[in-house]
Amino acid sequence: MKTKKDLFKIILLQLCIIFVFSVIYYNMHSDNFIFRNRHNKKDENNYLDYFYFSTVTSASTGFGDISPRTTIAKVVVTAQILLTYTNILRIFL
Repeated sequence: MKTKKDLFKIILLQLCIIFVFSVIYYNMHSDNFIFRNRHNKKDENNYLDYFYFSTVTSASTGFGDISPRTTIAKVVVTAQILLTYTNILRIFL
């Protein structure tokens, strides 16, 4: 049985995973991602777009409004998903 302190550590680690990957996505060129709801190519992607994408990816929701386009982006997103699942699995072990 996990204690409240253990669960707090898992939640804190998950928030760190979301934050770190949102920074990575933000620093990758926007050509690595497809933004489906952008009507104007000149719309700037801001950090909030990537934080949102990182959160949705961690929640395994995957709305599809932002998706990886290039191989490197797909690899980074897959790494985030695997880290998230590994972190959540710690709750049950």
